[in-house]
Order: sequence, then structure tokens, then C-alpha cells
Amino acid sequence: PTPEDFFSLSKSMNLWQFSTVWHFSEQFFADLRFGIQLERNVPDRPDIFAILNGEDIQIEGSGTLIVPVELGLQYYFTRKRFRPVLGVGNGSVLANSRYTYAEGNINNGLNQTEEIQSTERVWLGRISAGFDYRLGKSSNLSMRSSYYTSGKFDESIGGYQRYRGLVINAGFSIH
Repeated sequence: PTPEDFFSLSKSMNLWQFSTVWHFSEQFFADLRFGIQLERNVPDRPDIFAILNGEDIQIEGSGTLIVPVELGLQYYFTRKRFRPVLGVGNGSVLANSRYTYAEGNINNGLNQTEEIQSTERVWLGRISAGFDYRLGKSSNLSMRSSYYTSGKFDESIGGYQRYRGLVINAGFSIH
């Protein structure tokens, strides 16, 4: 992979992540994370005059849905205002990919349409590090970086061989 591969996002990609935390003590807690990554490759519209003139056209498009679900444990090293934290997590990734291809013309119709769909579920692991900084009794600033990696998919899912990457989060919380 090139450096551009690590920092580029597709224009058709959407990312969401939800997480919740359970504190067992002031230093030890568990977190549950659920995410959605959706990527679509919508084809350009064919030229209307080419269609009306009976020229052959080719259309292809694809969509990929990746859903990571993970349960983790995290530990604060101190109970002071500045608190470094280290965590690990384990879960699974559900990945679904769909590819559609059609070609033909206005006179003969579509000659063929192929739709290939694949779904897989693989193991997911995470390691994370960061810190919280208490601003007062009921507010925090936080910074986390997490590295995710998964097992290899049996088949390429939307061009992906596995789910992996670095996530950096900055947050402010009131509790």
C-alpha cells in the first residue's frame, strides 16, 4: 500500500460509529462499539443520444456494506486529572458486497445482466491508546487512537481483502 491508500476516502463512502461504556471501577471499563461503512460506486449516466441511436452501452456499479461489532476492555493508569488509557477489543466484521453489470442497446434490449453478491463474517481485533483530561467534576476532554485488523475475507468484498485501519477520535463529554 502507498501512503495515499491510508489517507484517502472515497467520495461515495459513509462512515458511522456508535459506542457505549460500562465502568466497573474508576480505572477499569468495558466498551461496546458498532459501526457502519457504506461505499457505493454509482455509474455515470449513459449519453441519451447514444441510447437513441442504438449504440451499445455498458453499465456497471457496485456497493459494499461493512459492519464491525466489537467489545473491548480499557484501563486507566492513573486516577489523576490527566489519565492515560490502554485498551483491547475483540469482535467480528460482517461484510456484504454487490456487483451489477449490464450491456445492450435500445433495439435488442439488455443482452446480459450479472449480479454477484457475497457476504462474509470474520474475526476483528483492536488495540487502542489515548488519554482523558478532566476539566472539572463533570466534564472531560479525550483523545484516542485505535488500530483495527480483521481476518482475511475468503473473497474480495468490494475490493477489500480484510478490514483494517487507524481511527483517531477526539471528544468532549459531560457526565
